[in-house]
Amino acid sequence: MGENQPEGVRAVIYARVSSAKQAGEGNLERQKQRLERHAREKGYEIKAVIAEQGSGLNEKRKGLDRIFKMARERKKSWTIENYLTYAIKVA
Repeated sequence: MGENQPEGVRAVIYARVSSAKQAGEGNLERQKQRLERHAREKGYEIKAVIAEQGSGLNEKRKGLDRIFKMARERKKSWTIENYLTYAIKVA
């Protein structure tokens, strides 16, 4: 388990690239793999992996909306841990 982490920490991984070119070059897949590896190293239980292509300036990102909806529905406290992109920890 990750250092100083309580048991049962659940993570929702969010990976995003801005363009179809980046996705096509494998950047999105590599990002997901790095985030999953990071979560496992910390001892987190990965509950979902959400990946999407879209501009960071676009507020209408379905993947990010899904994460916020999940957090609201679970009514749990959560924090955002930034590692390359977002790995959202759901306590």
